[in-house]
Amino acid sequence: MRLASALTTIALIAGTTACGGSGFPAISPVEARHLHSYDISSTAMENTLRPGDVIAANDSVKVQRGSIIVFVGPPSWQDSPGGHGHLTFVKRVIAVGGDHIVCCDPSGRLVLNGHPLAEPYLYPGVKASDEPFDVMVPIGRLYLLGDNRPMSADSRVHQRDHDGTIPVSDVVGVVTRILKPPGRAGRVPTHT
Repeated sequence: MRLASALTTIALIAGTTACGGSGFPAISPVEARHLHSYDISSTAMENTLRPGDVIAANDSVKVQRGSIIVFVGPPSWQDSPGGHGHLTFVKRVIAVGGDHIVCCDPSGRLVLNGHPLAEPYLYPGVKASDEPFDVMVPIGRLYLLGDNRPMSADSRVHQRDHDGTIPVSDVVGVVTRILKPPGRAGRVPTHT
């Protein structure tokens, strides 16, 4: 999923919520210094993130399995050959360096380090993956999938480049909040 920088000014939201208003989840001025906002424009992370959501990614939160991250796409993730690496994407971290991730067991579940992976965030009715894969994630890299797998161009699509993994250094931040619309505003849980 490609993201466009949001017009939302997090500092303004932080100032408003610190005073106790506006319907946004409370954001302290200290936290606001680490947040970057983005508009969601794709269905690749539904139902967790939906088109029209404005999210906040925190650059001080540690990336772990289950984190939803914003990252600068490596050249192989860009739309055209020779892309400049400026496009940002959002995906869920399924496996980290040293993990072995396989699709799929006889029940259709991903297998992480020999154990079936519970994925309560999957879009209702979708499979863990239609494409088989078997990846040992190198140290310092991440294996990423969207929550709405049929609509997500994720690590499975980029298997020719480092088995679809991206370097941890490409991460902009961990998505911690939905800022807008007000009816969806709140913290984004991390599933591990």
